[in-house]
Amino acid sequence: MPIISSLAGASSRGFGSFKNLISASSVASFDSIATTTLSSPQSTLVVGSIPGTYQHLQIRGILKSTAIPGGTPRLYFNNDRTANSYSMHEIFGNGGGSTGVNQQFNLDAIYASLGSQNTTQFGAYVINIFDYASTSKSKTIQFIHGFDSNASGYVSFSTGMYTSTNAITSFGITPQQTANFDTGSTMAVYGIKA
Repeated sequence: MPIISSLAGASSRGFGSFKNLISASSVASFDSIATTTLSSPQSTLVVGSIPGTYQHLQIRGILKSTAIPGGTPRLYFNNDRTANSYSMHEIFGNGGGSTGVNQQFNLDAIYASLGSQNTTQFGAYVINIFDYASTSKSKTIQFIHGFDSNASGYVSFSTGMYTSTNAITSFGITPQQTANFDTGSTMAVYGIKA
């Protein structure tokens, strides 16, 4: 099919109005609350004293395990490791082409696939915690994670729920196995204003 016109005059056909859809005043603001980078292997990454002044939280980072298999890290809030406090489901795929769904209820933490499954590379993750400061509803958590291992990597998209109506003021991520998070593992926490 031949090209009969270009987009050079796109703004004259209405495409130029896209820049007006998002103004600086309508974009949510991100404020850095805390950043941690491990200088030596540790068994837990913890952030406490989270202010309740934001609408949502976002956690970004990279993790690597000191042992194979590294296991599935556990995410918990307010030092609450009580059974039945968490539930989650996950959709995942790997470089081998297989996909799957995992669903778990009545947990003592969210089993978040956040790190790589070996000791040679980091896995990247982003976690969103919605309405974390609310005292009238359970908390919804969304996370995406992945790592590459030369065509045998892994990617997952998960959601979870923390059933407590308490405001989230702290959280921790700990390995499932006896492994530690390795040097260089990083976690950055951001507050999102409405």
